[in-house]
Amino acid sequence: MQALSDNPDPLFSTERAGEYLGGDKPIPTRTLEDWRTSGIGPEFVRLGARAVRYRKSALDAFLERCARTSTAEG
Repeated sequence: MQALSDNPDPLFSTERAGEYLGGDKPIPTRTLEDWRTSGIGPEFVRLGARAVRYRKSALDAFLERCARTSTAEG
């Protein structure tokens, strides 16, 4: 059995995803919840009725989609 720390694409809770995305200033869980309902946030996995998790690769892809080189970009 593979150790959890060896997982190349771990699942993060909403709180942990906010920490990962926000760095020194975590993204509030409420913001991630709002992004989920509006479809603008990172891809997520629903595990049952209430459990939501984010793959690390999905968070990285979201950050790449948000990257800009100018404030004039949309």
